[in-house]
Amino acid sequence: MKANIIFSILFSLFLISNHQSIAQNNTLHDTITTVLNGKQFYVHKVIKNETLSGIARDYNVTVREITDANPRLVNGLKAGSTIYIPVKAIKNDSRSHIDKTVDTTKNKSFDPSKETFEVALLLPFNYHSYGESINSDALESFFEASWNANTLSSLEFYEGIIMSLDSLKKHGLHIELYTYTLPDDSAETVKLLDNPDLKKMNLIIGPVFNRYINKVSSFAKANKIPLAYPFSNQTLIDDNPYVSTAIPSNTTQVKLMAKYILDTYGNDNILILSTNNSKEKELDSIYTKVLEKPWENSGNKHTIKHLNFYDGGLEKRSVLDTGGKNIIIVNTQDEAVVSEMISKLNTLAPDYEIVLIGVPKWEAYETLDIDYLQNLDFHWFTSTFINPDDSLVKIFKNVYQYKYRNDPSIFVFKGYDIMTYFGNAFLRYGSKFESKLSEFKMKGLSTNFNFKKTGEQNGYENEFINVVKYDDFQLKKADEKY
Repeated sequence: MKANIIFSILFSLFLISNHQSIAQNNTLHDTITTVLNGKQFYVHKVIKNETLSGIARDYNVTVREITDANPRLVNGLKAGSTIYIPVKAIKNDSRSHIDKTVDTTKNKSFDPSKETFEVALLLPFNYHSYGESINSDALESFFEASWNANTLSSLEFYEGIIMSLDSLKKHGLHIELYTYTLPDDSAETVKLLDNPDLKKMNLIIGPVFNRYINKVSSFAKANKIPLAYPFSNQTLIDDNPYVSTAIPSNTTQVKLMAKYILDTYGNDNILILSTNNSKEKELDSIYTKVLEKPWENSGNKHTIKHLNFYDGGLEKRSVLDTGGKNIIIVNTQDEAVVSEMISKLNTLAPDYEIVLIGVPKWEAYETLDIDYLQNLDFHWFTSTFINPDDSLVKIFKNVYQYKYRNDPSIFVFKGYDIMTYFGNAFLRYGSKFESKLSEFKMKGLSTNFNFKKTGEQNGYENEFINVVKYDDFQLKKADEKY
């Protein structure tokens, strides 16, 4: 493997070993081991407010196993003391279960490809001096900076990639992973793309968090190399059949949400409540076009009702159905206006059955009353959703916690899902997999994959959203079909 690739991986491991110290409120579980009476133990220094059950969970052991190894614990757990944690191999049944996430499609059986595939992973590593010692306080400050925070997220994405490759290898996939650093610098990006080794790749993943993605996209097109971009970027797939975006554009997400409403509530009373904002009108028109399309050539047209919030639209109760569901779509993103709208809608909830359709940004608004959202059966869409009750998600978290002594972030799940999808595509279709993307669908842990070409000469966009809602004050998927 080339020197810069080795440097990248070593640097990744360096930062991975350090960033955990800030991921759990500066609590770094020691990875020092010792041997006592022929058995291996972790050496753990107890910190304030830690509990035996919490330590046992972190190390994947039982409380009884800890107390048996530490007779002094009869006097209680004391901050600053040192205890010994038995080193255990992760249970084989857990590993076999996590491997099930590799093949979650309904495709017929296939003969796995025997080819060896070369994959390039482009990640930003932004640390001023590799090898320079750094304490936990300095590291925390480093990662709090916006660009450096992207470095941390990229490392978590990398961890997900590695976990996926561990599983895929058991299914017979042969991949050589080349990890390249990609600074946020135009000249350095061009320099990297001059590397002849990149032209040999079967797939490029990334770049993750880089302003010069268009240069990488052009390189992929010129050299006919499939490029998997982990985020959303409509311009990348325009006139470039080699690019696939894992997250659909905002316009596509709205269209998919409109289709969900049409399929689920198409015959109910549908209203669009808005202000005079131009961005709102654009989204409102998308909903209108999709929802009215089935009736556009019929004599019994189903008309969507449009109400203006500032014109007292909510006071016109005659537009509401007393005998059925009222689907109220709101695309406003002004937090103050949204809060006022929801407060007024909540006064109608006792007399009318309402399903409120909002936008993803609302989830971050602190002024919204969750009781109101529950009363209004609030639905919205998101490109990624991790169901904490899903058995495979639970197993994945256990395996990750055992491996990295930390909880997996959304970027860990993203890396795992993307590598798992394209790894399965390699297994099924070999190096010519890109022509089969629109046929190959897969269920992931944080998203599903349903790639569609956006045009004859264009690339692929993942046309999938999760429709979520509050159920008994818990966030859950509204429908498993979406």
